[in-house]
This record gives sequence, structure tokens and C-alpha cells, in this order.
Amino acid sequence: MNNTPGQRYKSCQWGGTFSKVSSSCEGMDISADKVTETEKTMKTSGSLKPSGTLYPFDQNSASHRYIQNYTLPPETGPGCMNSRTNGTIHFGVADSYAHAEIIGVSVDKKDTIIDHFNKGIKSYFEEHTDEAKACIRQPRFVEVLCPDGTPSGKYVIEVDVVPSHSIVQGKLFYTQTLDEDNQWKKRKGTSLFIRDRTATRDIYKIGNPKDLHDELTRMNDQMNVLDDRRKEAEKSQESKEHH
Repeated sequence: MNNTPGQRYKSCQWGGTFSKVSSSCEGMDISADKVTETEKTMKTSGSLKPSGTLYPFDQNSASHRYIQNYTLPPETGPGCMNSRTNGTIHFGVADSYAHAEIIGVSVDKKDTIIDHFNKGIKSYFEEHTDEAKACIRQPRFVEVLCPDGTPSGKYVIEVDVVPSHSIVQGKLFYTQTLDEDNQWKKRKGTSLFIRDRTATRDIYKIGNPKDLHDELTRMNDQMNVLDDRRKEAEKSQESKEHH
């Protein structure tokens, strides 16, 4: 996905047929008949996995649900902040079957996840914790339906990232990462994530010292350009909201 500052993902299409995943917020309800019809269209068109409509960006009150086995594009928070683009982190999608396939995760206590999330921001961002909290929204729990339209008991957990110009201007956000045992221990060194077209990559994984130096120089040179784009996108959005 190649987002520009201020933009949010558009609705996805597959097999020439628009796939609605939202319910009352879009004036539509998901029924078993609707899902069955969708599956038939998918098989006829030859598509392996349908794509669904994403939850409205930077909102928490919309009535919206996903369907298992549909696909969504993934995002990462620091990469969006360093690239000055809006984005959403998704938990509960998997790449093992298909790219960003909706699987869902079981959630026993939402409050526990939110508390862990808030503590984790401080561990990852350290001196940039305040900026990260201002840009990275609290987790949102989106219900996942089975392919037949019945509840699955699982959720996709989403975290929206809104890197406001006034917060990210002139800054690069380095982060700590987990160790190999997936424990909350600092690993030697830091990571510097950026969005690179549809992917997210860690600049510090560049092995060649000269290539790393050149990439860091390029990023610093490009920072002002990205800041200006973000500022103009925010002005444009404000102008639309006032008309």
C-alpha cells in the first residue's frame, strides 16, 4: 500500500464485486445469505481470497465487523510515523495462509491488553514516549464473524497511527525491539522503521555500513519534504471539513 500523508485506505474490490464488511454504519446488515452469495462469486471469478472494507480510520464508535478469511493490508506504527503517513496496525491477521488474511484472536480481558499496550509504548519509544502516545491511538477491538455470518468469538485488534505534523516535524523515531525469546528485554541497538511502498522495513538491518550511511543520509534529506507534504495534507483536510 502506497499511502500519502492524510490519506486512508480506500475500500477494496475483488473479482469485480464490491465486498461490504460493515453493518449498520453503512446501512447494511451481514446475513448468511449475503456471505454465501459472496463465496459463490469468489469461486466463479477464480479469486482465492476476498478483500474487505477497513474500519473507518481514527474512529471508535462505528458499527463495523470483519469476516474470517477475508484479507486486509497490514501496517506498522513507527514506519508510519517516520514516513508521515496515516496507517493502521492489525493484530489478528496472518500471512501464513494468504496475505493479511483475517483470522481473529481470542480476547479474555480488553483492559489487560490496553494496559499492556500503554506500558509497551514506553518500552519501545523511550525518550519519544510522549510523541508516540500523541500519534498512536488506543487499541480498537473489531468483532470477527464466521464466513456464514455467525459470531466467531474473536476480534481483530487495530491501532490507528496519526502522525500530526506539529508532533513529528523534524524527527525520526527509533525504537527498541524484543529479544529472540519474545520477552520484554532490550535488544542491543535500535530499529528505524519506514514505509517502503507496500512494505515496512528496518533501516538498521542494512548490513553494509556504506549502504546504511547512504540510506540514513537520504532519510534525513527527505525529512523536510515529508514534513511539508504532511502539513499540506492536514491543511487540505481541514479545508474540506470547514466546507
